Amino acid sequence: MADKLDRLYEDLDDALRDREWEFALSICKRILKLDPEDDVTWNTAGVVLTKMGRYKEALRAFQKAIDLNPKVAEIWYSRGAVLKKMKRYPEAMDSFNNALKIDPEMEKALERYRETVDEYRRAGGRGGVEEEAEEEGLFEEEGFEEEEGFEEEGLFEEGGFEEEAEEIEAPKPVIITCVRCGKKFKITSPKRPLKFRCPHCGKSGMLVKKG
Repeated sequence: MADKLDRLYEDLDDALRDREWEFALSICKRILKLDPEDDVTWNTAGVVLTKMGRYKEALRAFQKAIDLNPKVAEIWYSRGAVLKKMKRYPEAMDSFNNALKIDPEMEKALERYRETVDEYRRAGGRGGVEEEAEEEGLFEEEGFEEEEGFEEEGLFEEGGFEEEAEEIEAPKPVIITCVRCGKKFKITSPKRPLKFRCPHCGKSGMLVKKG
C-alpha cells in the first residue's frame, strides 16, 4: 500500500501544480479511501474544494483535518479563510486566532484576522453560523461555480518546503519544515541540489545550495 500511496502523492503534487482541481480532488478521494486518518490529505481536499467554490464541503474537510491533528496552523488558517468567504466572521476570527496561537509568526493569519474584523464591523456585527437544512456528503458530485481560492497558502508553491536555520553548511544537518503537514525532519546529505521527500506526508521538494 505504501508504494501505491507514494504514486498517488506524486500524482496529487502534479495536479495541484497544474491547478487541475477536479483531478486533484479525485486523487484525494483515493488517498483517503486507503488512509482515512491522513489529516494532510483532508486539508488538501479542503483547499481544492475551496478553489472549486464548494465552501461547505471544504469546511467539513478542514474540520476533519483539525479533528485528526489540531496542532497545524495552516489548517486553522485555511478553515478561517473559507469561513471568511462565507461571511461567518466570528468563526473565521476564532480560526485565525487559533492559527496564531500555534504559529505567532504567521503574518498572513494576522492580516486575514484584521481584514475579518474590519469586514465584521462594516457588516454591523452581523454574520454567524449558517443553519444547514441537510447534511451534505463530503465530495458530493454537484455543479459548482468557479471562484478564486486562498491566496498565499503555500501549498502550491514550488518545492513546498522552507529551510529553518540561518546558514547551515553541509555536511551539518539541515532542519526542514514541510509546509504541507507542518512537521520537521532532518537532512544530513551534503549533496546540493538534493531532491527529497517529507517522511511524514510524502511531499517532494528540492534543497539547493545557498549563495
